[in-house]
Amino acid sequence: EAAGAIPVDDSKGEHVEEILERTGGGADRGCECVGYQAHDPQGHEKPESTMNDLVASVRATGGIGVVGVFLPQDEGAPTELTREGKL
Repeated sequence: EAAGAIPVDDSKGEHVEEILERTGGGADRGCECVGYQAHDPQGHEKPESTMNDLVASVRATGGIGVVGVFLPQDEGAPTELTREGKL
């Protein structure tokens, strides 16, 4: 917070809406740092969730950085798209 960042609790499921509201329509920049093993609050693997939420939270003219690791394919992934390495 001292650097101007405001923490957002994503466990309630309304974090994208909160970011859009606090930023007046989306953040200027965002970074995905979790990667392929993202999961929901109940512990279910949702590989696409952090990237989808990032895209939804950054304004159309903003920038996105991706540090997290995403696999090109994973036979054991929970959905067909993620088995094929697609978000």
